[in-house]
Amino acid sequence: MAGITFKDNGEYKKRVSAATLRDIEGLDVSECGFCRDVSGDEKGCKADLKLFTKHVVVVTEQAPTEWDKMLKGGTKAETLVKTITDELGKGADIKVSMASFPFATPFTECDVIVFADKTAPYLRKSVSLSDIPSLVADLKAESPTTPNALTTAPAFALMCSHTKRDGRCGYAGPVLADLAQQEAIPNLIVGKISHVGGHMFAGNVLMYDSTGNDWFGYVTPDLLPKILKREWTPTITARWRGRLGYGKDALPALERSLLTPSPSTARCKPFILAGAFTAVAYLVWNQTKKQ
Repeated sequence: MAGITFKDNGEYKKRVSAATLRDIEGLDVSECGFCRDVSGDEKGCKADLKLFTKHVVVVTEQAPTEWDKMLKGGTKAETLVKTITDELGKGADIKVSMASFPFATPFTECDVIVFADKTAPYLRKSVSLSDIPSLVADLKAESPTTPNALTTAPAFALMCSHTKRDGRCGYAGPVLADLAQQEAIPNLIVGKISHVGGHMFAGNVLMYDSTGNDWFGYVTPDLLPKILKREWTPTITARWRGRLGYGKDALPALERSLLTPSPSTARCKPFILAGAFTAVAYLVWNQTKKQ
């Protein structure tokens, strides 16, 4: 891809767990890893992104390596994903996925988390097939009738890890999820999510928090900490796929605002530069004095 080059020195393999190494075992690193050739994709990772106003995540305790390619394996969580999707109907601007949370979280099998562009994420516990009509009614409504806002967990990092759907996600997702958990960021919940679209953009990372529900592609281990800490730079925005609730036409203006420093930061820049110049001048003077 123009402007993006993948680098992979394999250093992350020394940091991830044995379980993660087992998850990526057998996947060709030259085709699926962080050193694969992405030069053929000239469109940019925003090109094929279909944006949604809401994202429904069905919790599963099944490991991503065991997920059916099309989520038609017949597990309870997979059945919920299919039924919710069917009830919403074609053309719905609501994405439905499945996710596992292998690290300590308050979620259990068949919990449903709803992320939206206008409300805080909310949770419905232990959803069954009989609950789907009321859930779908909530999803189609402007505001849910039975909200259970997740105020104690303001941030989520969800890595596409759907191995049987595409090996690139099956490689990048487990590695990035492992490294994200090691960052030990307070109130950040790390999960592994099913196919979100755009295998070519792996690692795909979805960052959902109070600042916005953002999708990123081509995420590598070295860039991951900046994304988790919400550091907006030209390098990061080049990998930004979009934000829930924002059409593609609105993205350029939003991107400019993300890269524009706040007034307080802008006012500080002259003082920062002056301080740096003074420090350099002192070092030169001091070195000259010693001579």
